[in-house]
Amino acid sequence: MNLKFDTNEYRNPVKQNYPGRVDELSLHSGFALYLLRKRKDSGISKLQEIFDKIDDIGREMAPDGNYKLSITGHSLGGALATLCGFYVAARSRFAHLPTIYVWTFAAPRVGTQAFIHAWQHLERTGRIRHARFSSTQDLVPLVPFCNFEMDDLQFYKHVGIRVQLHGVGRVGKWRIKRNLDVTYPLRHDWSSEIRRCFMNNILANLTLKPAGEFVVYSTSL
Repeated sequence: MNLKFDTNEYRNPVKQNYPGRVDELSLHSGFALYLLRKRKDSGISKLQEIFDKIDDIGREMAPDGNYKLSITGHSLGGALATLCGFYVAARSRFAHLPTIYVWTFAAPRVGTQAFIHAWQHLERTGRIRHARFSSTQDLVPLVPFCNFEMDDLQFYKHVGIRVQLHGVGRVGKWRIKRNLDVTYPLRHDWSSEIRRCFMNNILANLTLKPAGEFVVYSTSL
């Protein structure tokens, strides 16, 4: 599923109008199929099964339905947690819940530009918050780069607030106390995209560095 890095089109679950809205979102084929494809035995998707479990357990804990939900995952699980959190926040079934919190670690990218616009609308309306933790020199958060479909080339984008972790030698420990590497994509113009490509490219992040040295990128909240 990780290697199915082409994109499939899925109906946008966010019904409200917002800047950049489109009717269909391009999502990573492998991750989306894992959650959204209907099973042959039951005719329902894994996402629907998860929804049912969330509601059953949540109402068992809080019969009035007033429970809180946080979703987390690592690596492939982080990609699935991102998609799951997005669909939970967008569905009217869970509109009674307070803000959905998503915490991911070393998660790859799952969607393209239209996915960012939909996600940020849910953030603006208070439906979702996402903290995305990643480590310097970890390859997984840097992929996939694009869908490699020449007739419909699209680039994958991260969502949420990134918290970047670095190696800590003596110099690192001194600097990390003074620099919290947190970034969030406020703008999507060409200059901002080029800057993010520089910050998140594989060579810059995977180049071996002498012990005690690390990279801290500028913070933009």
